[in-house]
Amino acid sequence: MTKQEFESMKIELESSSQTLKEYLAIRGLAIHRYYYWKRKYSDEVQHKADQSFIELSGDHELGSLVRLEYPNGVVLNLKVHPGNKSLLELINPMQ
Repeated sequence: MTKQEFESMKIELESSSQTLKEYLAIRGLAIHRYYYWKRKYSDEVQHKADQSFIELSGDHELGSLVRLEYPNGVVLNLKVHPGNKSLLELINPMQ
């Protein structure tokens, strides 16, 4: 299954009123296969995120600290403004 096929299936499942088990049974897909593809593609995203770095160069002193808190628990405190482009990359790293 390609990543695009899996994403399409997830969207279809979310828009249906079926449970995951019902949805997969109708399509003849075992639940362990669904979780295999889910883990595979989420690990792929995590691996890419782990290997990407964003270069920051501060040029504007801030009057206060900029604090970014990510869903995975990472907290980033900046005393210097990294520039708008870098700040956007920090907020949306996958774009």
